[in-house]
Amino acid sequence: MSVQIMPLPTPIHSRNYSPSSMPSASPTAVPYLPTELVLEIFRLGATDTPTAVNLLQLSSWTREFLQPSLYDTVLLNTWSRVDLFRLALNHEAKGQLRRQSGTDFVKKLSIDVGEYPIKDILNDCRRLTSLVVSTHPFHDAQRSLNISPSCTHLTVTGPTYLFRSAPPSITHLTFTQDAPLIQRISDGVIAPLPKLSHLAFRIQAHPLPFAPDPSPRLIDAVNAFLENPTIEVIFVSVSEDADPRFWHALSEIKDHRVVARRGGDWWEMKKWAMPNGDEAFWSSAEREVARRREEL
Repeated sequence: MSVQIMPLPTPIHSRNYSPSSMPSASPTAVPYLPTELVLEIFRLGATDTPTAVNLLQLSSWTREFLQPSLYDTVLLNTWSRVDLFRLALNHEAKGQLRRQSGTDFVKKLSIDVGEYPIKDILNDCRRLTSLVVSTHPFHDAQRSLNISPSCTHLTVTGPTYLFRSAPPSITHLTFTQDAPLIQRISDGVIAPLPKLSHLAFRIQAHPLPFAPDPSPRLIDAVNAFLENPTIEVIFVSVSEDADPRFWHALSEIKDHRVVARRGGDWWEMKKWAMPNGDEAFWSSAEREVARRREEL
């Protein structure tokens, strides 16, 4: 479990927390500390993952206070993190005063550990707004995932048919590696995703000797997306060693909504695959689109 502590909730005083109602290891020292200081101690302690799990088990009060910030953003990229995540959830399920599960608070999830944990965890996380998911178990076009209908941002990390599982609420769709040949999915994505406004993908296909020019199919796909009235931004990252014909073809597109960037490396793709990893390039692309719109 990746613990990302968010800012403290604003209505602290309105929640009627008082020193006398807080759990304490010492009956004399802690109750006399200011409420805000005790909350800050818990918040800082929860930045360490094992400590966070212990705090969740300390009492129903600490669990209720820490759950929203602890579970807001979850990164599961190793089996140990998955086990830790499940351990915390299982402990909550046994609690006598349990009101909500930690999965009720998960808004941003990045998971890359195999098919079955993904299916199980996604079935429980029904309030997601952002999902980053691995694709290696999902090459089969018949497989699907039960992604929360509240999810608006979907990032997939390689060739996949996973986009077919995307709920109609998706507005931002990102492929961190070569899109599953983006030209193959243009027709399959536009209809099921009526709210799609932002599309990003990576081109890193190397030139092949004697191979026909692959760029026309790409341009046809991009143009198909541009015909969708909901599309606001198409961001394309072209690797330095990709077939140069892709870059030349993209340079010929005059639509102000298409932002193509050349460069980037493996680390850039890793950042794309992190929770909130798409925020930086979306902000940059949106500013570029706005600037071009003003020049029209």
